[in-house]
Amino acid sequence: MPAQDRFYAGGGGSVRGYGYQEVGPRFTDNNPQGGISLFESSFEVRKRLTNQWGLVAFLDAGGVGEQVNPDFTRPKYGAGLGVRYNLGFGPIRFDVATPLNPDKGDPAIQVYLSIGQSFEPAGRYGARPSVGPRRATASRRTAAPFAPGRTGGGRRRAGRGGHRRALRPAHRPGRAVVTAYLDGMTLGQWGRLHVSDLRGDIWSDFTIGRATVSDGQGVWLGMDRVAVRWRMGDLLRRRLHVRSIAIGNLRIDRRPMLGPAPPPSSGRAPLSLTIESLKVRLESRPAFSVRPGLFDITASLDTNRRGGFGGAVKLQSLLRADDGLDARFDMGLTKHLVIDAQAREGDGGAIAGSLGLPANLPFLFTAKADGSQAQARSICGPVPELRRPPRPTAPGTRLAVRPRSA
Repeated sequence: MPAQDRFYAGGGGSVRGYGYQEVGPRFTDNNPQGGISLFESSFEVRKRLTNQWGLVAFLDAGGVGEQVNPDFTRPKYGAGLGVRYNLGFGPIRFDVATPLNPDKGDPAIQVYLSIGQSFEPAGRYGARPSVGPRRATASRRTAAPFAPGRTGGGRRRAGRGGHRRALRPAHRPGRAVVTAYLDGMTLGQWGRLHVSDLRGDIWSDFTIGRATVSDGQGVWLGMDRVAVRWRMGDLLRRRLHVRSIAIGNLRIDRRPMLGPAPPPSSGRAPLSLTIESLKVRLESRPAFSVRPGLFDITASLDTNRRGGFGGAVKLQSLLRADDGLDARFDMGLTKHLVIDAQAREGDGGAIAGSLGLPANLPFLFTAKADGSQAQARSICGPVPELRRPPRPTAPGTRLAVRPRSA
C-alpha cells in the first residue's frame, strides 16, 4: 500500500507523549512505516479557572496495525497536563505529555502548542464551551485519519525517507479539515458560506479560490481569488489582526433574502478586529444596483470589543472616472463621532441604485460630523459643478459641495 494511503499515529492531536507519527511500525532507518488500521482513544478532565484560563489532565492511547482489523493488543499510552486560554471562538492549548510505555529512543517529554481542543465529545462537536467547567470527556477514534482538530495522526503525505509533515492547516489534509468546517457555515441573516480551493498556511498566509454566500434562492454573492495575510500571535491579545485582504473579483448578483435577525448580544465581543488593507474589485449586477457597476475598492477597518468601529474606504468607478465614494469614519472607536464622506455619480449609476435611489439621475451626497455638530446633504438631479478658486489653494484646503435639494 502506498505511503500516502497508510495510517499513522502520534502527535499533538493523536497520542500525546510521542513524536509526530512515531506510534506504530518503523523502517530500519527509524522512519514511520505506517499501517492499514488505526485506533486512538483520549480521556480528558477539563477545569475552568477563569473565563479565559483552564487546566486539563489527559490520558491518550492508540495503535497502528498491519492487519485490516485494528490491533488492540499493543497500544501506546501517553499522559500529561495542559493549559487552555479561551479566545471566545476556541482555545489556544499548551500541552506537556510523557509516554507511559516508550520504545527505545522516544523522548521522555513532548510539548505541543495548537489552537482548538484536541477532540470534542462524540455528538457534541462545537456545541459546548471550549474551556468549560470541570468534567470528564472521552473520545475513541478508529480509522479516522482526518478528524477535526487533529495535528498528529492520520495519513502521511511524505513517502519513505521523506520529511515528516504534521496534519495541520499548512498542508493538504489539514486544509481539507478547515474547508469542511467553513463550507456550509451560517452567516447570520445573510445565508450560508461555501468555500473551495483553500491553499497556503491558514495560520499566516492563505488563499481561497472560490467563495460564495447563498440564501433560500441560491447564490447571491460570489468571490474569486481571495488572498489573506494575518498575524496569529495577536489572538493572545484577543485581537484578530489582518494585515491584508485582496479579492480579485467580488460579484453581487442580487439583494439577499434575509433570514431571522439573531438575538442581540450582551457583553463584549470575543475579539477586536483590525484590517490594515482591503483591496477589492467589485462588480454589481442590475438585480442589485439597477445599473451595472464596476469598482476598485480600498479600505481599512478597526473595531473594538465594545462595538465601536472606524476606518476609511475609497470606491472608484471603472466605468466613469469621476464617479465614486470617499469616506472616513469613527463610530465609537474613540470618544468622538467623526464622519467625512462624499459620493458622486455624474450621470447616475450603481451607487444610487444600490441605495434605492433613482439610478438614471445624477447623484451627489456629502456628510460631515466632528463630534460637536453634524450635517448631511444629498441630491438626485442636476449636480452643480465645483467652483474652482481663482488661485491655487493653500496646502490642506478642502473643497466641499453643499447642494440644495432640487
